[in-house]
Formats: sequence, C-alpha cells, structure tokens
Amino acid sequence: MEVEINMVNVEDGDAIIVILRSEGRSDVIVIDGGEKHFIPRVKKRLDSVLEKEGNKPGPDLVICTHIDSDHIKGCIDIISSYKNNIGELWVFQPSVYLKKNKGELIETFTKYDNSVSGKGWSNVITLAYEDLFSGSFALYESYTQLESLFKIISDIGFDRSKIKEPVKGLRFKDYPFEVLSPDANFFNQCITDRNELIDNLKTMAKRWKVNRASVVCKLTNEKNKYLFTADADLSTLNNISKAEFGNLKFLDVPHHGSIANFSESLADVAKPEVSFISAINDSHHPDSDVKGWLKKRGSVNVTNEEKGTWYLELDKLGKVNVIKLS
Repeated sequence: MEVEINMVNVEDGDAIIVILRSEGRSDVIVIDGGEKHFIPRVKKRLDSVLEKEGNKPGPDLVICTHIDSDHIKGCIDIISSYKNNIGELWVFQPSVYLKKNKGELIETFTKYDNSVSGKGWSNVITLAYEDLFSGSFALYESYTQLESLFKIISDIGFDRSKIKEPVKGLRFKDYPFEVLSPDANFFNQCITDRNELIDNLKTMAKRWKVNRASVVCKLTNEKNKYLFTADADLSTLNNISKAEFGNLKFLDVPHHGSIANFSESLADVAKPEVSFISAINDSHHPDSDVKGWLKKRGSVNVTNEEKGTWYLELDKLGKVNVIKLS
C-alpha cells in the first residue's frame, strides 16, 4: 500500500487529505476542513487530488473530528460541495438529550457568560459531558456548528446510511485505518443537573477541555504507523496504549502544538520520524517545548507558520515536500 498525506495550510486549524493506494485502487480521506475562509485552498488541493486519483467525483471518506470551528466549518462546505459523491461521513450526531435541553443549556451558559467570564461568547453554546477517562468533565464548543452540518445533510438529501459515528474500533473499508478514541460511552452520558453544569463551566471553561473527545485515527502501513490526533488532550492520548502510539512514522501533533495537549513522556513513546504542527506561530501555538521534545528525539518538525496558499506532502517514500499552489 502507498500512502500520501497532504497537510493544507489552514493556519491554526486542521485540513488533512490522505491518499491510500492499494492493488490498483485508491481512496481519498479528508480529515477536517479548517475554518470556512480557508475552504477555497482546501478544495483547490482536494479537486487536484481527486482528478489525479482517477477523476473521482468526491472523497471516499470525510471525517469531522470534533465541532471546533477550525475543524468542522470547512467540513460543512465540503459536504455541501460534494454531496452524495462522498463515500462515507464520520461524525458524531447530536444526542436526543442535547436537542431536548438545548434551550436550558443556552440560558445557563448565557448567564454564566454574563456574570463570570465577561468574554462575550454570545455566539457559543457550550455543552458539558461526563468524561469517562478521568471522571472530570469536558466541554464542547459551538454546538450550533454541528446543527449547521446536519441541516446541510438534510437540505441536500445526503444518504444517511453513509454516516457513521467514529467510535473506537471503527475501520475504513479493508484498510488498516481505524479510530483509536473516543469510546462510544463518552457521548451517552451528559450532565443534566443545572447547578453542576454551571460549576463545571466555571472550573473548566478556561482550561479548554473541549478537545478531549476529538477523534484520533491511526493508519498502519507495513511497519509504519501514522497518527492523526486533531485536538486530543493528554488524558485522551495517555489512554491510548503505547503499542498504538509508539515509534511513529508520522504524527499530527495535537492541538497545534499546545503544551497543554502534549508532553515529553508522550514524545518519548511516539518518537515520530515526521511531526506536523498546524499552527500560526503565535504565543501559544506551537509551543517551543513541544517542538524541542520532538526534535530532540530525531523528529523532522514541519509547521505551517509561513503564510500563503500551499500544502505539505508526505509522499510514498516518506519525504516531506512543500508545494506552492498558484
């Protein structure tokens, strides 16, 4: 099997195109789509890939790892553009509880926002879920974006039989491409107590635990392992076995190289040959310690700190090429 990975420059976000070639066939996987304003460059590269891979009418798989805008908004446009030419769509669907209690959750968050945070997050609906990994709580941002995605699905008549919830163990066709996290139970237990919700908003909102439920995927090609982590945090990654995480060919470094989502001990286990950090080089992303830990262990660190329309290609030989798009 040949593997090619394209990391499109969407600055502080993710938009990854994976091409798998095996026995005369090829499949194109899109992992997230970045913010909406980057979709022209994502589609430019995706259209080029689809043409090269036999004039495919659409990607074979689109994965929405979580509902932060720098990941899901581009997915909404991709679904709208390629419609039922998409082979499979992996995304967690809104739960019955959250639909039923959306109004109360909006009211709760609005009161918290006005009285405590003062940050004016008027367009953000934050939902809290019980996190089975550690017993603490995780937050999810921007539920409205997930609603927008499913509205597009309804409006275009997308074949819902193609939608799968990306729980641990899910595989794509007969490829060695599978979901390592999260566990399905994570989405089945929601916080229902209003006071408990407010308490957890106060304690967790500034710690950005929303990313804990990011879909983490692994691709295995012979002895080479490729790990795609989206914005997974330390509790998620530490819950993945060393056998899955160790000695990687390629690591999509979690949460744009944030020190809150990676550690030196994880770098010891991962030891990736190539690390990709999708970040705009501000005061937080990527963190210099994260880059240093990886470099110290022999990793070639590749970032998208340079502005512009371009993509990075990890080709079938494992070489990283920087390719400009006109």
